[in-house]
Amino acid sequence: TTTTGPGGYYEFLKLEPGDYEVCEEDRDGWKHMDERCRDITLEFEDVTDVDFTNVPLLCISGHKFNSETGDGLSGWTIQLKDSTGAVIATTTTGTGGYYEFCGLEAGDYEVCEVLKSGWKAVGPICIDVTLISQDSTDNDFENEPDIPPCVCPFLIKNDLYTASCDEVKVVDADKGILANDPAGSVVLNPESITIDPKYGTIEVNEDGSFVYDPTVATGRISSGSYVIFKYNANNGYCDSKYPGIAKIQVSCPRR
Repeated sequence: TTTTGPGGYYEFLKLEPGDYEVCEEDRDGWKHMDERCRDITLEFEDVTDVDFTNVPLLCISGHKFNSETGDGLSGWTIQLKDSTGAVIATTTTGTGGYYEFCGLEAGDYEVCEVLKSGWKAVGPICIDVTLISQDSTDNDFENEPDIPPCVCPFLIKNDLYTASCDEVKVVDADKGILANDPAGSVVLNPESITIDPKYGTIEVNEDGSFVYDPTVATGRISSGSYVIFKYNANNGYCDSKYPGIAKIQVSCPRR
């Protein structure tokens, strides 16, 4: 055995006449362009130019990013297509949104992302790649969440509740003042929402939940009275055009 030196040259010396076979090794990342082994017959002179030709096998790589946050998106399918447009390989993005296809010969390729529901592409969904003698990197795709178009002006639906004048009324967000409004809406400046102290106190939260406490009322609440408070909200795009109105009808047991 021997190892190629400068210029890829190799030789075996002091051989007797006879039949021999010269073979090159297999090496990861390289492809034989002709036979790996050659039959040689030595008679009365040296045999030269027993050459081997190899080409490097190359890689195409890139990332899938969330264009709004810059975070890599893992778990997305990426396809590799040949020059005819046929899919010859698929892979899935990993940590940091990274993907790669390796062991490729020089030539023309196309890498394409497979879109997911709820997302849209920012830029092309397919990228043409020509491999010549080195890897092709940074073939990146960008996506952003596909949010429905903004609905503005934003109108709030009014709300009606009942309460007893001798019990604290606790209303969770799933039944709160935003429960009948678009998902993702928030109450603006909830800390500023108050009621007349003669009816007690109201504490409203950004998610639309609230606590009404009539037991600390500074006055006598008549059964059937309505406690009313107003609020503004934002639907993720714009503020409500008009305030919403929440009414709490208070009943008091006979004493």
